[in-house]
Amino acid sequence: MGKYILRRILISIPMLILVTIIVFALANLMPGDAAMAMFASGDGSITAEAIEQQRENMGLNDPAVTRYFRWLGQLIRGDMGVSQVTFQPVWEMIKLRIGPTVLLMGTSLILSIIIGVALGIFSAVKQYSIADYVLTVISFIGRSVPIFFVGLFLVYLLALKFPIFPTSGMHRMGSTDIVDLLKHLFLPCLSLSILRIAEFLRYSRASMLEVLNADYIWTARSKGIKERNVLTRHALRNALIPIITLIGINIPVMFSGAIMIEQVFQWPGLGTLFNTAVIQRDQSLLMGLCLFSSVVVLISNLLTDIAYALVDPRIRYE
Repeated sequence: MGKYILRRILISIPMLILVTIIVFALANLMPGDAAMAMFASGDGSITAEAIEQQRENMGLNDPAVTRYFRWLGQLIRGDMGVSQVTFQPVWEMIKLRIGPTVLLMGTSLILSIIIGVALGIFSAVKQYSIADYVLTVISFIGRSVPIFFVGLFLVYLLALKFPIFPTSGMHRMGSTDIVDLLKHLFLPCLSLSILRIAEFLRYSRASMLEVLNADYIWTARSKGIKERNVLTRHALRNALIPIITLIGINIPVMFSGAIMIEQVFQWPGLGTLFNTAVIQRDQSLLMGLCLFSSVVVLISNLLTDIAYALVDPRIRYE
């Protein structure tokens, strides 16, 4: 296992470098740059010469290859660079936003797993019942609706039509109350969870149905074991093995979904910061965010593989 983990880490290094090259190339293809974005809200008296001078001061006139290797050299020394717009260290800006995003994603993922898997198992046990058909239809609808539409609909329904929950932010001004935090968290968490619940429901139902039709389940039933024990001791553990892979896949998917949901609810996390970096053409901040998200994806995939081997003794990484 140790050799496998080390090999995966070594393979991840060139993958990360490739990701940074692709992101850097795409960022260079965007119209405008950080110098133009800085003066975009000016009163019209900013001259082209002033913008060009600012671009020169920021090093944006250097060749793309030079700028990339300058950034890579800083990264090797442990420095993610400085924002081209706010002139703050990129890592400090990212570090301040990690907590809110982890809170939103973690809560949504836990709710999705608990509710989705429970409903999926119930649907499989009650196969071809009315409840099974209803849950199947709900899962297809949940997978079909865009995540930003879900967020906007919940804002209209539960914040405007029926003003139960706040529409934006993480706290009321000057408040650090946990109840206030949970009220602000509810709508973005629910918006991010609905699609994932539908996905966990579908996969856990299919996995449970496959296990329930296996020979060893029929053998256990033929021995007179109670149905509850058959489901909990024999079927459930094996049915949950594919769900581990699904959890690993959903971590980066939820991160991308958080970018849209955080913008809808103005949640002060990495998603809002990413949108700000794109609007301001802040290349240093964009590179830092994409590098951070890539590391998160690679780590989640590695942890998924390890958890898979721990749960299923048939799998061995040599």
